[in-house]
Amino acid sequence: MGRLVVALGFSLTLVCTACGAPPEPEAVVADGRPVAFINVNVVPMDGEHVLEGQTVLIRGGYIKAVGPVGGLLVPAIYTAGPLMDGSPPSWDGSTVIETREEAHRAVAEQKDAGYDFIKVYGRLSAEAYDALVTAAAEHGMPVAGHVPIAVGLNGVLAAKQASIEHLGGYVAATLAADSPLLRSGSSSGGPSGIAARVAKRILDGEISFSDVYDEAKIAAVVAATREAGVWNVPTLVVFQYISVEEAADLLGRPEMRYVDPGTIASWVPSEDVSSETTRYLRVWNEAKRQRVKTLHDAGARLLLGSDTPNPFVAPGFSIHQELQNLVDSGLTPYESIKAGTHDAAEFLDALDLFGTISPGKRADLILVNGNPLDDVANVARRSGVMVRGRWLTEDELRSRLEELADSYGAPKAQFASMSILSFAIEQQMGVISSRPIQ
Repeated sequence: MGRLVVALGFSLTLVCTACGAPPEPEAVVADGRPVAFINVNVVPMDGEHVLEGQTVLIRGGYIKAVGPVGGLLVPAIYTAGPLMDGSPPSWDGSTVIETREEAHRAVAEQKDAGYDFIKVYGRLSAEAYDALVTAAAEHGMPVAGHVPIAVGLNGVLAAKQASIEHLGGYVAATLAADSPLLRSGSSSGGPSGIAARVAKRILDGEISFSDVYDEAKIAAVVAATREAGVWNVPTLVVFQYISVEEAADLLGRPEMRYVDPGTIASWVPSEDVSSETTRYLRVWNEAKRQRVKTLHDAGARLLLGSDTPNPFVAPGFSIHQELQNLVDSGLTPYESIKAGTHDAAEFLDALDLFGTISPGKRADLILVNGNPLDDVANVARRSGVMVRGRWLTEDELRSRLEELADSYGAPKAQFASMSILSFAIEQQMGVISSRPIQ
């Protein structure tokens, strides 16, 4: 009969890997987590028969589900491998690229590993970025991610990078010649201090965004973005919730129960992120919101994204917040939803698989109570979700969420000491901080 997986108790149940020989069975196992025997044949012992091509899901010592391998509840994932960054990298685990040889080797390795695109980051040199773009083209892989500071927005647009995250590079590329953001002084406190001082002047009504940015430059880079066919993922939600003073209230939000404690422990509102600093960050988020409208009005393409798991950006829930952010930036509810459905599929060259409700498309659907074209918040008013043709009621979804929350125990509200403001300035304004971000 071949290899057997045997569950023992007062009864005997067989999971057989050779009863009809389905291809490549595998078990997904992790300590304390669910176990899934995927693509196996099952002898259920309720009769003399074999169930072919099944998945057996085990959680908490009990069989939770048995079904055909194709009802398997998994997301469709399109992903990059480790970040491609310069030295020192912004994040641990990144692949440091400094030479053309390293670029070609790293791209080939990610291609062979099955990744879908190359993600570039902010500290790449211009030479390394160019080598990555060339190597990715040779391997038929799109390049997406941040705008390397050494390359700048115009260089990224010229390279026709598939997408830009967080509207990176747009601040540096559109500053007025006499912008207060370009002024420095011994008492400025560095880039973060300059940004805070300028934000305060804006809040106090001393200056406006028109004193900071050059409208002609804005029009030029927006037109160049549209012409290059480069998409933008604004992620406005990222800097909506950054404040030590608000941390307790934010951790008390209902959705935080479903975020694992390890992620919560990694969130980074440091001691210097006061309520005043938070106000300054929101000034620059408003500038990003204006840029979203400008890009949209000019016909440049936008995608829905939240950049979870940044501080207090809960997976799933943050997408609903970002839908509203796009509407608040000038998109209609339809356009906001389209950025995460039809347009996401178009960007991935997968419109034949998903993105619209039409014959032949994958049956991934959501049923809501209320017209989302009237109010985008109605997207969150679910009756249920269909995943690859399997229907999940709202009660079942809530039950699964509660199981998830119960499995975590009490969250740990401990934070690293990195200055999120410094990182925000580095990413949004094109300034490299003096030390790697841990």
